[in-house]
Amino acid sequence: MLWLKVVGLLILSFYFSTISAQQPGQLIIESQIKELEASLLRTTQNQQSVFQQFQMLQEIRRFEVAQDSLAALPQPPQTGGVLTPPILDYDEVVRAKQDRQRKLQQYTMDLEVLYQRFQELESEKRMIMEQIDLLNRQRRQKVE
Repeated sequence: MLWLKVVGLLILSFYFSTISAQQPGQLIIESQIKELEASLLRTTQNQQSVFQQFQMLQEIRRFEVAQDSLAALPQPPQTGGVLTPPILDYDEVVRAKQDRQRKLQQYTMDLEVLYQRFQELESEKRMIMEQIDLLNRQRRQKVE
């Protein structure tokens, strides 16, 4: 979050430093750069949101895998009396295992979708930064 504030401050300082009298072509370029920088900021925020969703879902999936592993471990025998573990219905055990597997598969697919979205946003950011660089070069050429 700190770097977002720094980027925002840099953008504002850049804006105020360029308000001085400029040629009309430079004003258009400045306007385009500002729009692209705002777009870059939005894209970065979206990417951060996707990354946070990815991390949360990844942790949920890890927890489910750990729970599944614990359920597969044999239970220690009970001591101290006549208490015996309840007899589980085979169909219910199979159904519960299939449900866990479906849930893990869904988490995996959702993680893949989030990863793809993150990559798309990264590509979008690169394109925006390239456009900003191009406009900055054009602006420097007009000044010279």
